[in-house]
Amino acid sequence: MQKFLTGMLALVVVLTGIGYLLIQKQHAGELEEARAQAEEQLEVVAAEADALARELAADLVRLLSLAVIDNVASGDLESVESRLARAVQGNRLVSVLVLSQEGAVLSSTDLRFRGRVLDDPATRAAARVTEVTVSDEPPAPGQVEVVAPLIADGERLGFIRAAVELDQGAEEAR
Repeated sequence: MQKFLTGMLALVVVLTGIGYLLIQKQHAGELEEARAQAEEQLEVVAAEADALARELAADLVRLLSLAVIDNVASGDLESVESRLARAVQGNRLVSVLVLSQEGAVLSSTDLRFRGRVLDDPATRAAARVTEVTVSDEPPAPGQVEVVAPLIADGERLGFIRAAVELDQGAEEAR
């Protein structure tokens, strides 16, 4: 009888162990599925954060173009300089170029560009934009370039090229 009970106890222990292993395997599969779903959701959130950051950058440069258009139209470049300096402080604007339609730098937050005429492919492409555009080519990691036309009374006066820092959260979500 004792052998029988010992055998039964051993069988129960083996069956319990097998049951435990099956439950662990099931949980491992559920955990893997949950992890895969979380990764998919993270990718969606990262894409949405990136789109929102790019939209914010475009809005920031759009507002800047509205703030300087009258000064550019009147030739008051000193006021443009002042507005650019204030805009860069405390914002995500890294650098701003205000250019004539021919690529002459009218105003810039970067002293290296003042008084120059730019004729590179990016500037020529920027001169043709008809609405605020966010470039697919980043000027530096974590930044986007935004171009905004400067149009007053139906006349195209030039354009703005600005490097804008993306939101830290959008970068980290990637």
